[in-house]
Amino acid sequence: MIRRFFNSRAARFALLVCLIAFTASSLWLATRPTPAKVPAQPVPSAQADQGGPSAHIPSAHSANATSREWPRWGGAISSAAFDGAGFFDRRIAREFLTSHPKEARNYIVELVSRSLLPIGGEAALDEVLPDAGEQSRVAFIQFHENPSPEERKALQEEGVELLNYFNAYAWSARGTREAFTRALKRASVRALARLDARDKLSAEVFFGKVPAHATTAGGAARLRFLSQPGMADNAFAAMLNENAALKGHRVAIFEPDLASVLGARAQTSAPLELAAALANFDSVAYVSFIPPPAAPRDATTDLISNINDVRDAPVAPLNAGLSGEGITVAIRELGKMDLHIDYTDNNRFGRVDDVPVNSSDNLHATAVTGVVGGSGINFSNAKGVAPRVRLLGFVAGENRGGSDLFSKQDIVNAASMNARISNHSYGPVMNGSQTDNTTDSFGTYDSISADWDAALRSSNLVAVFSANEESGNKSGHIDFFVGMKNGICVGATNNAARAADDNPSTPATNGIAYYSEFGPMDDGRVKPDLVAYGGNNLATPDGNVVVLAGTNATSEISGTSFAAPAVSGIAALVLQHYKAVVGSEPSAALAKALLCNSATDLGLPGPDAAYGFGVANAEAAAATIRTYESAAVTPFQEDDIVQGEEKSYTVSVSSSAQLKLTLCWMDAPGVPSSAKALVNDLDVELVDPAGSTTYFPFSLAPVASSSTPPQAATASGKNAVDPIEQIIVNSPVNGNWTVRVRGASVPLGPQRFALVLNQASQPPALSATITASPTSGEAPLAVTFIASGTGNNVVYSWFFPDDQSTQTGRVVEHIFRQTGEWTVKLNVTRGTEKLTPEPTITISVRNREIQSFAAKAKMRLNFAAGSRGDDLQLSMIANDPIHITGDAAASKGFIWPRTTQQAREAIRDGEFEGKRYTIAVTNPLTGNSVTEAVLLDRRASYKSDTADVRLNLRNGEVLVRLKRAGLGAALGLETTTPKEGKAINLNLKFEGERAVYSTTFSVQYFANGKSGTGKTR
Repeated sequence: MIRRFFNSRAARFALLVCLIAFTASSLWLATRPTPAKVPAQPVPSAQADQGGPSAHIPSAHSANATSREWPRWGGAISSAAFDGAGFFDRRIAREFLTSHPKEARNYIVELVSRSLLPIGGEAALDEVLPDAGEQSRVAFIQFHENPSPEERKALQEEGVELLNYFNAYAWSARGTREAFTRALKRASVRALARLDARDKLSAEVFFGKVPAHATTAGGAARLRFLSQPGMADNAFAAMLNENAALKGHRVAIFEPDLASVLGARAQTSAPLELAAALANFDSVAYVSFIPPPAAPRDATTDLISNINDVRDAPVAPLNAGLSGEGITVAIRELGKMDLHIDYTDNNRFGRVDDVPVNSSDNLHATAVTGVVGGSGINFSNAKGVAPRVRLLGFVAGENRGGSDLFSKQDIVNAASMNARISNHSYGPVMNGSQTDNTTDSFGTYDSISADWDAALRSSNLVAVFSANEESGNKSGHIDFFVGMKNGICVGATNNAARAADDNPSTPATNGIAYYSEFGPMDDGRVKPDLVAYGGNNLATPDGNVVVLAGTNATSEISGTSFAAPAVSGIAALVLQHYKAVVGSEPSAALAKALLCNSATDLGLPGPDAAYGFGVANAEAAAATIRTYESAAVTPFQEDDIVQGEEKSYTVSVSSSAQLKLTLCWMDAPGVPSSAKALVNDLDVELVDPAGSTTYFPFSLAPVASSSTPPQAATASGKNAVDPIEQIIVNSPVNGNWTVRVRGASVPLGPQRFALVLNQASQPPALSATITASPTSGEAPLAVTFIASGTGNNVVYSWFFPDDQSTQTGRVVEHIFRQTGEWTVKLNVTRGTEKLTPEPTITISVRNREIQSFAAKAKMRLNFAAGSRGDDLQLSMIANDPIHITGDAAASKGFIWPRTTQQAREAIRDGEFEGKRYTIAVTNPLTGNSVTEAVLLDRRASYKSDTADVRLNLRNGEVLVRLKRAGLGAALGLETTTPKEGKAINLNLKFEGERAVYSTTFSVQYFANGKSGTGKTR
């Protein structure tokens, strides 16, 4: 339906008008030379916009033409034509990517809708920002590499606000045409490109495939809109409700606690055609259908995941079995857990929500809770994985369809209640009959995914989700909810599967449950992450999971719903054991890396779309933890990294059957319309002792359809899509291996990461260097400091001598408000180890130089010997722009026009009292000058026999009066002039400790040998 809208008669007429206008401009553009300073933006000899003929365009940074002709429009070469052909066609998008030279591929922006290579410079602004006028518009801005925080701040001050990072160094950005024009002059900016309305649509909306849950009784579509960042809910609501096309359609704005981290959200029921019209609004970032309702995702796992080996047998150093004691697990369910006697013992269970729900969901909620933490005291056959954990019960939504169904607020609350693990055995009801992975909603990333990624990144929760189970064993069939980046998605095995076990010696055995769905995600990310036993749903021995039911009973059931809580329980055992051995709890990223690194690989070698990284193995995870000896000899490394930085670690290998490592980080939220959900891209590689062979992490390829069988992972290069990467080397040679972690692309850094190996490693020697930006400038000077170094659990402490303040952190910002040369010191410690000598860096802060406005000048001179004092009066308006920053503390003590109240407060607080200034009046023609030192009083004034000064804070005026004999001679002024007088200049500087305000007065001067006068011309 949307395609029909774009291909309507009205649309074709509009395109024809644009084409005629553009053809004329093309003839002019064709005669213009390619800008020499921006080789990435060639202007073709023949170009066509908005559905015209394709152009044979050279790729960026290359004189070679592409292997086929691609349409050029909107300031970019695109895989899709403006008339709609090629949109949401992954095959064409992949062909577009591979048809360009390797050096150009780094700048191809991959969207869900299409791929594009921006080439738009100033000459293409009409393509990028049609009809922009003076209004702010949203477009793609692409850099040569990720901009630094200082660059982003400078762009915002110049009127270009970066909104969301996509990929290939490209951001969506908001600004006026004038602001974008200024931005293009920056050496760091590569190009601009149009953000088309169709880039903001989900594939289902574009193709008009309205799912049943998003269809009203009257046949309208239930649409969801996401605003651009920075737009308030009420402003977004007003914009939508004032839209003429939406008249008569009620637009509902979500409650504030349900707003997305990406922007305000709204939904309405309206004809589908309106989606395209509303996507044209710059304030709208994405349009999709509302999410579907949810349902539960329907032994035990002890044997298959080696749980009994660590839970029911003593484990050093506890001299007891692991039980999850001291760990809190949150269970979020559609139903309300019954108060079963096997998990309410010792007050371990707390019901956070006690609201009416669909009672049919209570059995499921009770069963899931029991798998995590049933004590086994009354029902040993339903003993939970972690029988002594503390449990928190949350209810999601109301009767499977409440407005808070996919709200992340519960996990935020759980984290505030000291929960470290959160289990979710439910998910959206997806259409399991879909077979076309191009247009279905499986494998996608949306604003709900982004919300949960943001919440998990900030809450340090290990979040576990049950995978899909619509019809079973379909590829690319993981939904947006469990397919987020920072959670752990768990598929199910049947009872044939087995994790490897050393005691007794048991080989790994495959066995996927018939109902468990496969990944990967659309961008190739590995999902599921892990598998665990979920039952066979067959009337055979050990066919189902025995679970708790009601308040004092058991039942049998199966599903990924019960594989997920098995992993949550194992995670609780892992956290308990880690704390006992290491002395602290691991981060969520380290816990996830440990679970995946210790999993037994099943299915195809390496991670695959059916088993993920393998079946969870509690015993192997505990064995990894026990290889920890100290911070210097440990299988765990945690650190952070910035753009372009590299961290190295050493692993000593001796007679090892396998060397295995996993790198994991909690990534920043992505955007739905980007073809890659990954934001911060870290690379890991493993180098052999001879330095001759480099091993890379596994990567999966996207699949074309649900019938595509799981494909083997490759390990031939960098992984640029997963926030978790794994390398396996079988039969590694003996010697010191090197692990390298690089910040390949970190637009939102620094990025914290965790590295887990299956044997102890050594961090590099403690070291650190300081980078600062800027290192010099005018006061107040905001400087960002970054400590670059390596080491696990390093503490960075900064000392700033200008105000004797301190800060702690890898990246800090400090504002220097006093002029001088300031040497900043960095104290670096790791446990009892201290880096000496302390790294230092010197920051030069000079006075602010503010060019002011000359208001009035007046002089009276007497050249007779022994005459009374001369008189020179000058006033200037010192409109210091520092107040524009909105930093009240930074603007104190500077001169700028204030409100009456602000002026009164400055006088009341003595803001200028005791401030020293130097007045300097100079005759630029002769170089003669007169100076006077002044000390302001509480009223911002000064008075002496030779000088008067007054600051009029209301209008930012500086009034200076000099009174002394021989003033004219001191300034080198002539004693006679022509009768009509003479134009002279006088320079005034009013210099304080932090700023110098200066201007030049143009004075009409008269002198007759006896006296002289002058005033402003």
